[in-house]
Amino acid sequence: MLFPSGLRPHWGWLAACTYVVCGALRLSRFNVQALGASKSHFVGLPIPAAAQMITSTVILYYYLGGEGSPSRHLTLLLVIYGLAGLMVSNIPYFSLKNNDVRRRHPIWMLVSGFILITLIIAERHLMFFTIVLLYTLSGPLLWCLTTYKHRRERRREAAQAMP
Repeated sequence: MLFPSGLRPHWGWLAACTYVVCGALRLSRFNVQALGASKSHFVGLPIPAAAQMITSTVILYYYLGGEGSPSRHLTLLLVIYGLAGLMVSNIPYFSLKNNDVRRRHPIWMLVSGFILITLIIAERHLMFFTIVLLYTLSGPLLWCLTTYKHRRERRREAAQAMP
């Protein structure tokens, strides 16, 4: 059993409490911003995605034979603290609930869907972890890219403004 024995006393319980408190803060912010928030993205990592990341990490760890590994405690602690921080961050995450399935899509999306479904069936443990990890990291990566882009544009504007 990985929790609570997998989370060593003190640090583990602190991680669990931090995760729950950050989840409560995330829900509070979501409820306050529900009326004026954009429907195309969430602010901070959604709680179900954070829970899926923890679950997929544990499943992948056991799938790869790491149940006796001494690093599992540290790995799980870092994952939980990182997810807690992402839940209360201001990083935007895509909202997948506004996709219009009825509109026409290119053929490559259909082929990609079939390939993805085949991979999920063939390697469900690895693919579950990969898909959840990609969503979890999509927010910070896109935030870094847009921040870099804005800084580069400001430098370019400042350089053009100089005589």
